[in-house]
Amino acid sequence: QRRFLLTEDQLDALSSKQFLEQMVSDFMHFGTLNVHEDELILESKSTRTLAAIQKLERRLGAIWNVVEIVACMQEKGCSDDDTESRNAQLIFLNKMVQTVSSGGRFRKHRKHGKPAHRWVLVDKDRLYWKEGATAENQKTRSFNLAKIVAIQPGKTTSALKNADDVDEAQCFSIVSKKATLDLSGEDEAMVQAWIVYLTAFNRHYKQQLNAQQAGHSKIVD
Repeated sequence: QRRFLLTEDQLDALSSKQFLEQMVSDFMHFGTLNVHEDELILESKSTRTLAAIQKLERRLGAIWNVVEIVACMQEKGCSDDDTESRNAQLIFLNKMVQTVSSGGRFRKHRKHGKPAHRWVLVDKDRLYWKEGATAENQKTRSFNLAKIVAIQPGKTTSALKNADDVDEAQCFSIVSKKATLDLSGEDEAMVQAWIVYLTAFNRHYKQQLNAQQAGHSKIVD
């Protein structure tokens, strides 16, 4: 049995009788699916659990277990009382998901040339950057969250080291195998929150990818 805490938006989607009935019907061959208060409860054969979670996330976005949320809260510096409180866990989860899915305004830095404002957001399992909040998400300007190699705080790249007009605490780099996204934010608190949140999303999807690859290797063996 696997349990996941639900965001307010996920609960709203699942509160639709038609949507929930369709979900339950679609998951019959995986196992059973139930919603109890603020939790989604999945019961399935262990060999089908990962596939079931990935199918759920295509409908609902990332679904988080308590261990993941507590780890993220600890990285954000939350108190022990908060990390042990279900209400505080839900508040934190909603704020994290709302922040990255709504997006934020950053400056994108380059080795040469002036920085340009970009709107950065998470949609499902990808991180996008675009010219403005209303611009269309383009896959060519995105990273697969599972394949981000590192999220580095501070000025670790030449593009950011050349940015003399912004404090180090307002900077971070998102590194993939093919490219690096160098960003600075309007204030330190915003940037530090995004670093924690994106690290959590990166870890979440990377664990799934690793589990999937391990499953494939077992089949090959």
